[in-house]
Parts: sequence; structure tokens; C-alpha cells
Amino acid sequence: MACFFTLPWNGSLFQIIFGILLILSEIISSFTAFIFIYNKSKFKEISEPKVGKKSFPDVDIIIATHNESYDILYKTVNAACHIKYPDKKKVHIYISDDSNREYVRKLAKEFSIKYISIENNKHAKSGNLNNALKQMSSPLIANFDADMIPFSDFLMETVPFYITNFKKISKKNLSKKLNR
Repeated sequence: MACFFTLPWNGSLFQIIFGILLILSEIISSFTAFIFIYNKSKFKEISEPKVGKKSFPDVDIIIATHNESYDILYKTVNAACHIKYPDKKKVHIYISDDSNREYVRKLAKEFSIKYISIENNKHAKSGNLNNALKQMSSPLIANFDADMIPFSDFLMETVPFYITNFKKISKKNLSKKLNR
């Protein structure tokens, strides 16, 4: 218990209390480090599921905007339009504009993507996103802020995991229906 020798026993009550709190935080931090190291040792590499190109579902991509400049928004929209996907017709890109800005509308038209606006956005970003979600129907949705530039293989690396989950859920639902 050498740690108690470092406490300022001759100091004020304030110093002693914060000295004890410092020791407790060090103990908790050490415990957390051991948990982290243990969990890292149990890590298993997840292999990407093999999925046929025809199995890829429709995906909606929302780019939510709020006072971003044209240059920033252009980079994000351009990257989203160049995302790799087996059937590009299944990727639906939306700019969700919470301020009805004309240059955002023109940018959407320039890239031939859908433009969604909201008249009275009371709830900031969540109101903007909820408004956009009401107008979408794809089983998967990717949400990007206006200043996020997605990697071109983003969908190709993430969607296969969802497809395998869809198949598992469908099998469970099918077996439940058959057991009724």
C-alpha cells in the first residue's frame, strides 16, 4: 500500500480528499486497461460474407446539410456519386437541405440526385433527417454529414454483412410462420 504514502496527510482536508480520488481514478484506469487488454486478446477476425451481386438491395444515401459551403458539399456529393455498387440503379442519393438554399438545389440537379428540403426545421438535424426518411423506402440507409467524404468501396464493404443478417432474419420469420 505504498500509494497511501503519497497522500498529503499533513495537508488540508481538500488535498486529502482529492489525493484519495486520484488514487481511486488510477486504480479504475488500471482495471479498465486490463479489461481492454483481455478483450483484445479474444479478438476474432471477421471474414466478409460472400454475397452474389444480384443479392445487393437498394440503398438510400442521405447527405444532411446545414449551412455548409458549396465546395464542401460538392466534394461529398461527388464522392457519394462515385461509390462502387453492383447495380448503380439501386443506389439512391438524396441531399437533405434544411435551409432551402438555391445552390444546394442546383448541385443536386447537376449530379442528377434527389433534393429534399424542409420548410420549418424546428428540430435541427434530427428534423432534417426525419423529413428525409419519410420520403425513402430502401431497406438500407447510409447517412453522411455534408463534410464527410465516403470511401468509394464503403457500400461494398458494409452491405454484405447486412445481407447475411437479412437472410438470417428471413429464415427465423419463415420458421416461426411454419410452426404456427
